[in-house]
Amino acid sequence: MTRKRRGTARWQGDLDTGEGTLSTDSGVLQAAFDAASRFADGEHRNPEELIAAAHTVCCSMALTDVLQREGYEPDNVRTEADVELDADGGEITSVRLVT
Repeated sequence: MTRKRRGTARWQGDLDTGEGTLSTDSGVLQAAFDAASRFADGEHRNPEELIAAAHTVCCSMALTDVLQREGYEPDNVRTEADVELDADGGEITSVRLVT
């Protein structure tokens, strides 16, 4: 079975001074983003932060599944992710997961 999930982003203006909004069809996420948040220390959301959060969810759930299949009953699994971006090239250079 496949499931489709949708996210939407809208950008207005030029790269340096513009801003955008992002949302998910479920409504669980609605946030603003801008270049300062992506390439510096702005206060809005950025794609790398969202990628980090998604990785932590997938890793925690996958580990829980493995533990259960091996006969363990985990109380909780906590995962942190660091996503590094090369701001000059606009590329993700690493993802580090710690569980």
